[in-house]
Amino acid sequence: MLFTERNGMRFPIKYTENINLEMYALLFDCCEKYQDNLAYKFPEYCPDGNSICGLDLQKFTDNLKYDIPTLYGISERKICKPVKDDWNSENLAYDQFALLDYIEYFSKNIKRYSP
Repeated sequence: MLFTERNGMRFPIKYTENINLEMYALLFDCCEKYQDNLAYKFPEYCPDGNSICGLDLQKFTDNLKYDIPTLYGISERKICKPVKDDWNSENLAYDQFALLDYIEYFSKNIKRYSP
């Protein structure tokens, strides 16, 4: 059970925008750094078929689409951090609680591995 499920907050709460874009990006990057530690769960196999060479991002994203449906970028099947630019700086919508679920998902599922 993830953070939002435990706390009955599956949908964003209007008055809780405390994780700004910079903090979101920092936390997201911390998770992204360890994505390969999920390769045991979503393996991408080497061309010779003998071993795992990394994380299959498509399988990983497809799985997260069901576990954390409000994660930023998940609807386009590309998990990413929101980026502020001249075109969308005012209309950028992201769910900070989905990010907390994403962090917790990593903490529950990453494993060390030796390639």
